Amino acid sequence: MAISVGATLSNSGNQTTSSGFSFAHTTDTSTKCLVVVVTGVDASATDSVVSSVVWDSVGANESLTEIAGGRYRVGNDFISIWYKSLPSILSAKNVTVSMGGACTDVQASAINLVDASAI
Repeated sequence: MAISVGATLSNSGNQTTSSGFSFAHTTDTSTKCLVVVVTGVDASATDSVVSSVVWDSVGANESLTEIAGGRYRVGNDFISIWYKSLPSILSAKNVTVSMGGACTDVQASAINLVDASAI
């Protein structure tokens, strides 16, 4: 099975002084994996740790897993990559990101990886 990036990509937009936020996302019908990439800037190494990412916290409540070695920090900049294999196929639900503390600037993007034969 070949995997491709799905048609639906979502972004939280920049969140300032935030310790947690949610943004709308829709999984495509043939989504095999939901990937969420969190990036930001904060002087505190503790605040910039992504503590959890959840898909549809009020319904399916599916926790994503941080990719091993998927957290990287240089100076005040950071990135953290999370995934959920075979997420619930839902329409217009939320991705919820929780941080270790209030970050100066943080944002997240959600990407569906789909079965390419279904495109």
